[in-house]
This record gives sequence, structure tokens and C-alpha cells, in this order.
Amino acid sequence: MGQIGLSVISYSGFYPLEPWFFTISLGTVSLFLIYLYSRYFEAIRESIWIFPIIINWFLWRTLTEYFIMWIPLLFLSLYNIDYNKIPTVKVDFKRHILVPLSLLVTLLSSLAVYAHINYVQSNPLTIEGVYPLGKLPYDALLIKVYNDKPYPVNITLVRVSIPNNLNMVWDFSSGIIPPNSTGLVFAYAPQFNESINSTVFTVQVYYNYYFATYTVNTSASNIL
Repeated sequence: MGQIGLSVISYSGFYPLEPWFFTISLGTVSLFLIYLYSRYFEAIRESIWIFPIIINWFLWRTLTEYFIMWIPLLFLSLYNIDYNKIPTVKVDFKRHILVPLSLLVTLLSSLAVYAHINYVQSNPLTIEGVYPLGKLPYDALLIKVYNDKPYPVNITLVRVSIPNNLNMVWDFSSGIIPPNSTGLVFAYAPQFNESINSTVFTVQVYYNYYFATYTVNTSASNIL
């Protein structure tokens, strides 16, 4: 989930966005590609298999497999092209491509700013602290989570990741955080091989599609 594509900027916590942004992006980019394909069909008919790769880039949830599956079909289409029969097509690049593309980029950029602001304002979660239990390798954590909204929040997922290595989903105790309150979530590795064998790691706590991120450096903190 969120391993490749535009959603990486959201799931990494770098620039979180509301899910509807990806839905609108998917629709508008698809319409733009349909426009290009219909207008220049004779010249780019065999490029149809690259379009799903571009479209998948804007999905809210993406995996590498979503892209790889189309590559053999793309190469097969390129192999079938008779390069001696490709028609010459006059392209008014500025009017027919650059202008629509500029409008598309402007629209998505504006929506991204709004989607980010809306996400930040609506996100009820803040991680105030993460406390590993025991010594390396860590297989249990206490996570201090603050809910700043006037309604209870039920934690739905705890994700633990080690830089440039593992991205793990841990089990956790019941994580209901009362309104405008702080609560503790007990998270633990479901298997020993999913323990944390690093002094630096990242914890993410989810409530539906909202999440909070906290980076831990145990070499610079007190361990319980």
C-alpha cells in the first residue's frame, strides 16, 4: 500500500492528502489521456498499454505489481509496430498538448493544496511519545496518542518501519482515545522476526485514513 506512485508523498507523511484528491486526479488524468489517444490515434495506437501505468500512478493505494503487469504488453505492442507505416501527424504542441497539460497541472496542484489543508485540519491524531519496552530487539511499544477532536477515536492500524529496510504492521491493544484526551496504545510484534533491531525507527498510528507519524531514536532517549 502506497509503496510507489503519487500516494507515496501522502503515506510517507511528507505531504498527506485527502483520498478524494487521488480519485479526482485519476479521473482527470484518464480524461486527458483519452483525449490524447483519440486525437492522435493513428500515430500512437500501440501506446495504449502505457496508459494504465500512468493512470495507476495516481491511485490512492498502489503496489509495484500494478505497474509491472503492463510492461510485457507494452513491449509486445512496440514489437508489433511497423515503423515504415507510422503516419506523419502534424501537432500544434502549444495549443493541443501544452495548454491542456498546463490546465491539468494547475488544477491538480490547487486541489493538492486544498486537500492537504483539509487533511491537516481534520486529522485528530498526534503522537506525543513512543516508549520501547525492554532492550534491542524491541518487540513491544507504548505509544502516547493525543486526540484533539470532540469525539472518540478508534485506532485502526499501527505501522512500524526501519529506514531503508522493513515496513511492518504490528498488533495492538484496544486503542480507543477519548475526546480531547491522551491515551496509551500498547503495540507488539506479531512474530519475533518482526521485532525492531535498530535504534532509529518510525511509528505510524492510523484512524481510518488519518495517521500520525513519530520518529524514535532510542540512543538519545530513556527506555522503559
